Amino acid sequence: MKKPISQNLRYAALQRATAAAPELRAAREELAAARTAAQQDQPVLAVRLAEQSLASAQLASAKTEAVKAQAVNDEMRASTKP
Repeated sequence: MKKPISQNLRYAALQRATAAAPELRAAREELAAARTAAQQDQPVLAVRLAEQSLASAQLASAKTEAVKAQAVNDEMRASTKP
């Protein structure tokens, strides 16, 4: 039995919101640590942590986009089934 479109979209939105949560949390923590390192005059550490934060944020974004693409694919498959 097919799910109604609106239910599929709500489910996809929930998946997107939770798929990247660990990476977003890591990015925030790493950025906070980078700020602390910069304030403590540790520029090398600050740069490394800021770069790691950026990588974590980019991973979170990629995961979100992958979940979104999968939801679109699932919706298209469901709409073409008899």
